[in-house]
Amino acid sequence: MRKIFYGVLSALFAWGVVTGCQEGVKKAGQEKQTAVDTALVMHITYKIKPDRVADFKRAFDRCAVETLKEPGCLKYEIYQSYNDTTLFFLLEKWQHKQAHQKHSQTEHLKAYFKAIEGAFDQGGSFELLRIPPAIEAE
Repeated sequence: MRKIFYGVLSALFAWGVVTGCQEGVKKAGQEKQTAVDTALVMHITYKIKPDRVADFKRAFDRCAVETLKEPGCLKYEIYQSYNDTTLFFLLEKWQHKQAHQKHSQTEHLKAYFKAIEGAFDQGGSFELLRIPPAIEAE
């Protein structure tokens, strides 16, 4: 189940980066490019087994301390549902996709996944988000 979840998660991420983050690529004739255009934002939902919630929170906290030190990491936060204490929402914001790609190879992220191995309960979700550009006054 874990391998299927991570396989789907990886495929969705790759597809989202390829299709959803193209605004960050400067096109011919484009006058300017802002940091907002290149930001990579992800919203990931985790459903954790009840007996693994404490392990999951500890592992995330350890990983977050190191992740927030990484160049290009703008936000790395987890939220727990009031209604379902086994439901978590991870919000990641990266300056650009290259920063996130480097993050995916770090030792602290590998340690995090090892620590939470077997903690996932039924599925989860992944959403790659775009920050809409500000509307400029004419």
